[in-house]
Formats: sequence, C-alpha cells, structure tokens
Amino acid sequence: MYSVYVAADVESTKQNFELSFAACPTLPALRQRVEEVYNSEFRGCGFTVHKWHIFNDTHCRWEDLVSEGQLCHQCQIYAFQLNWVSETQAHIPPPVLPSSDMAPVEAEDKAKAVFADFDVLGNYSLTCDDVIKGFQRLEMPFTPETVQSLFHKADLNGDGRLCAQEWDIWMAAYTTLCNGLFYRMSEYWEQARLQQEYSASASELQRLRHAEHEAMVDFLRVQEAVRGQEELLEAGDNILVAALQRKASLEHDLAATQQDVQDLIRQVSEHEASIVQLAASCDDKALHHERCFAEVGSLSSRLQEVQEDVKVSSETASDREADHAQAQEELSAADREAERLRGTYNASAAVCDEATQLVRSSGDEVKKLTAQIEFTDSVLIKLQEALATEHEVYNACSHSRQKCHYSVRSAKDLLPQRGVTRIAYP
Repeated sequence: MYSVYVAADVESTKQNFELSFAACPTLPALRQRVEEVYNSEFRGCGFTVHKWHIFNDTHCRWEDLVSEGQLCHQCQIYAFQLNWVSETQAHIPPPVLPSSDMAPVEAEDKAKAVFADFDVLGNYSLTCDDVIKGFQRLEMPFTPETVQSLFHKADLNGDGRLCAQEWDIWMAAYTTLCNGLFYRMSEYWEQARLQQEYSASASELQRLRHAEHEAMVDFLRVQEAVRGQEELLEAGDNILVAALQRKASLEHDLAATQQDVQDLIRQVSEHEASIVQLAASCDDKALHHERCFAEVGSLSSRLQEVQEDVKVSSETASDREADHAQAQEELSAADREAERLRGTYNASAAVCDEATQLVRSSGDEVKKLTAQIEFTDSVLIKLQEALATEHEVYNACSHSRQKCHYSVRSAKDLLPQRGVTRIAYP
C-alpha cells in the first residue's frame, strides 16, 4: 500500500486524511481522490483543490507540488482552496482515515447497538417511554405520537414492551430509520473516533519507526564518521610523534655539529696562536741573523785593518816580531770567529727555511680548516632548513589534530540533535 497524508482547511477547521493507493498516484488521480474524500466528509462544502504544497523532509520546508516525482510514501501534502491566501500550514493535526475507508457495519449490528443504547436500565426490553426518550436524546425529528404509533406496530405480542427479537424485526423493516438512529449514537462516533485515533496512532508509530530507522542510519553514519576522524586523529598523532622524534634527532645532530664547529674553531685558534709564535720566533731569528751579519761586517773591517797593520808592520818586521805574532794570533782568532759566525748564519738560515716551510704548511692547514668550516656552515644551513621543515610539519599536524578534535566534538554534539541519545553503541 502507498499512503499519502493530505491536510486542508475546511470550515475553519484543519483536517488531515490518510489516503491509500495501490501505487504512487498521478497528480490528476490524487486531486480527484482528495476532492472526493473532502466532499464526502464535508457535504456541501464544494471542496476544490486550487494549489498544494508538499513538505520536504530533507530540507525541512514546504515546496510547491508540481510533479509525481516529489511524492513518496507517507508524505505530507497541504491542499489549498481558492481562498488559500488566508490559510496557514501551521499546526496540522495527525492523519486519520476518512469514514468512507472505515469497515462497514452490518444492519443487525446497528440494530443491536441502538437497542443497547435505548436500554438504559438493562432489562433487555424497551418500553414506549424508553423508545420516546431515546428518539429525543438522539434528536430524531419524530413526535411522541409518531413514535408511539410505530412502537405499537412493532409490539407483535402486545405486552407493551419490545424484546430484542421484536426490535430486530422492526429495524429490519425500517432500515433508513435504523441507520439514522445508529449514526446519531455517541457510541458510534466514539468508536469511529477511537478507530481514527488508532489509525493515526498506527501511522504515527510507523512514522516513528521510520524516523527511528533513519536516526539509526544517521547515528551509524555519524559513528562511522567519528571513527574515521578518530583514525585520522590517531594517524595525525603518529605523524606528530614521528615529527617530534625527527625534530629531536635533528636537534641532536645540530648540537653535535655545533660542537664539531666549536672544536674546529678551537683548533684553528690554536694553529693561529702557534703560527703567531712561529712568526715571532722567525722575527727573533732574523734579528739575530742581522746582528750576526753586522758582526761579520765589523770583523771583516777589523781584518782589513789588521792586514793593513801587517803590511805596515812588515816593513818593521824585525823590530816588531812580537807584534806580528800577536797580530797573527788575532787574525787566527778573527778567522775562527768568522767561521763560527758563518756556522751561526747557516743555522739561522736553516731555521728560517724551516720556519718558512712551517708557515706554508700552517697556511695549507688553515685553508683546509677554512674549507671544513665552510662545509660545516653549509651543513648547519641544511640542518636549520630541515628543522624549519619539521616545524612546519609539526604545526600542520597540530592544526590537523585540532580540526579532528573539532570534527569529533561536532559529531558528538550532533548525536543528541538527531534524537538518538538513548541508542547504545552496537
């Protein structure tokens, strides 16, 4: 069965009927059925559909009904008449079945129901006064005399009372009268109302079950989304832990590299100090060498003077042998001093050559250390870039984690709004 709920405002009263179809109806068939039901329930109202709206459950709003594709099982429609401008769609009552869709009542059951309604004392028989009071209570347009005449015709044994069998025979002869009495009974309308309420309750129960199913589907969908967000959060945590470990490793490498740089700088400082010492030593050797040269020059000048003295003294050799011998000794001493000074000069030259080679080797070592420092600086720059990249990854992971936390909280806050707070996790 395919059910459609159609509400309308008739005689300043809103009514909502549940109409059943074998399949999804067309709009002309739906219009014809709606007009037939409302004209049957409200005789003389001249109900005609001018336009209608359908409630969209997905977007929670009313929309114009223009095609059969908008219809669905148990959809809610509001039909407007020609004076629809003054109507409102608010406060629509629960749907009920129209009286034409209710189960028919047999004539014998109608007669028994009216007999039980007139039998106030429960004597299982009716007097003429009971029948007159029953007609008056149901506001039947009969005078007491007419009722009394009909009563005497129905009293077949003439005992002044109607038993159930005589009443059934009377009602079978006057079916129109029986129907009028039956449909004016409050019990009938109460039963009809109860039947309508039962139908409405059944429809509401079906709607609630459908809503519960949709809520469960939404809950499972939200739960799956929450699980996905938790998995993303866990993956983000793993990435964050790996980034932190990578950051710690890079910081350790950076500290080690900085320590190596400091060691290299210290070694360079030590080499520079040794070079300064060697340069000072070379300066001292050079000064000593200059002094030696000066002494050699002075000795050479003295030797020339001695030679001149020898030449002068040779003329008076006989007279000054002692002076000649002394001069020879002085000359020998001068030669020995010159030889010593030449050895000192050669040693100083060797020391100077050694100092020069040491300065050259120290310069090569300084160049190597400078190259190592430049390489270390490039490694430091790369490590700082890697550390900056790790910081960006860390910040991205932190941002992703905050987004995951926000999505989880939003999903958990959405569950109570779906009306599924009492549904436990499967």
